[in-house]
Amino acid sequence: APIAFSHEQGQVVYSGLTLRSPRSGRVLIKDLSLTIPQGTRVLVRGRDETARAALFLVTVGLWDSAEGRVARPALEQILLVTELPYLPPGTLRELLMRPWHEGNLPWKQNLADSQIPEERILEALSMLKIETLVTGFGGLDQRQHWENILPLDQQQILVAARVLLANPRFVFLDRPSTTLGPERVDWILDLFSERSITYVTFEGDESSLNPDLYDAVLELKEEGAWDDKPVKSRQM
Repeated sequence: APIAFSHEQGQVVYSGLTLRSPRSGRVLIKDLSLTIPQGTRVLVRGRDETARAALFLVTVGLWDSAEGRVARPALEQILLVTELPYLPPGTLRELLMRPWHEGNLPWKQNLADSQIPEERILEALSMLKIETLVTGFGGLDQRQHWENILPLDQQQILVAARVLLANPRFVFLDRPSTTLGPERVDWILDLFSERSITYVTFEGDESSLNPDLYDAVLELKEEGAWDDKPVKSRQM
């Protein structure tokens, strides 16, 4: 049976979720049952890149070789941040306010309709220490090919600015340390926490991210096995 989706405010729930490789049918994750309430920050770790990708994508309906149930808030309340940033040509204002398809990832919230004040945009850029993008590239309304003129880390920080401005309930991040390094990832996750944006970070099992920034760790193991455990330093 195909995967069943339902709406659940304030949490993401996986019930009896089995994910397979679309090519080989290999079981990637077997019978996962896990609830992530808003405010519970989770680190997903595992060696199998395909298993991590499957869980990352199935949450928003982009992984078909699956069975079980996923309950989650409306799509505009969950943002996915891919390992490599995707920045289409446009102005800084459009980049931070206008919806677009991030690769094949859904982005349904029409930020342009919500008329984000210019001071909020400048505040977000300043908070992330990239306010010089405004002065250095002709202001908020100068069209640029950002992928050609910005290094990868600055592109990813721009994506983080979009997350701050969109203020979703959840953000799922795929290997953010690839472009930002562990220290800057920690710093950005702190900013998300301050705004009550719940983050779920996907990393390899060699990840050097700080576990103290998480409430729980989901370990993805061999042959679809998994283990969910609270972070010890956060246990009461």
